Amino acid sequence: MKISKRILIIFLASLSLSSSGLFAGLGCSSLRNPTERTSIDSLDDSRVLAVSANGKTIVKIIDGSIAKILRRDDEGSSYHLVECHNQYLTERPFVISLDGNVIINPFKAHLNIYRWKNGNWEKSYEYCDASIRSVAISSDGNCVLVGLDSNSSRVMEWNGYYWSIHLICHNEPVASVAVSADGEVFISGSEDGVVKILWHGDTGWRSDIIRNEDKVDFVATSSDGNTLAVVAKKKLKIARKKGSFWQIAYIKNLRESVSSVVVSEDGSLVDCYSPLGTKIFRKRIEVA
Repeated sequence: MKISKRILIIFLASLSLSSSGLFAGLGCSSLRNPTERTSIDSLDDSRVLAVSANGKTIVKIIDGSIAKILRRDDEGSSYHLVECHNQYLTERPFVISLDGNVIINPFKAHLNIYRWKNGNWEKSYEYCDASIRSVAISSDGNCVLVGLDSNSSRVMEWNGYYWSIHLICHNEPVASVAVSADGEVFISGSEDGVVKILWHGDTGWRSDIIRNEDKVDFVATSSDGNTLAVVAKKKLKIARKKGSFWQIAYIKNLRESVSSVVVSEDGSLVDCYSPLGTKIFRKRIEVA
């Protein structure tokens, strides 16, 4: 089964906005020592924190508590090793784009973003607001959704120069977010029981809502954003896009607690996993 490409990461740019001072913009700065090399065989997998899908980018702990980014060279024989200055080692996982060119490190109310550019890692943006609950990124790393404790999600889209930002508002903290692989659909699930969907329509932004009786724990989407899975207190809801909106196609009360939900690339399969990582439920969806 192919796992949906909608995976994660977050924003960049020298940006300074918000009259309330909730956003802090920083100028871009390149990290030092991009030419240090290390053999692939010397990497200790037990210390790896994150790996990109194509295997070109690795984040790992070296020398105790120092996080370093390793970028594989074109020959695939060694990695360029770069120390992450002011890098936080946290309980939050690093988020890497599918191609390995963008890395996000969320820590409390801070968001460090690194982009591979001209043979070097560039630290391009640090974001400060309420505590970060969840992060999702498009395949190319240019679209990011950040779920926050401040009852909102931030949609961020990179245009090559700066991030444009859109706000998704809730009445409670945002527990889980998801982004389609192409960055066209953004899904925000809150503890207020509401899942809000924002997407690009023919005439601008469009939105839809899926309501739940309990607080939302997890959301997930297929690569094209047409299949959406929501878990709220052991209840699974699957919605399919029909025309301009999403309609509930399936509801299931689960017997066990769920720690994650995954939608296949084409949206035809939805899998739920237990806290132990075992698959506890699978549902096939008609996508024709």
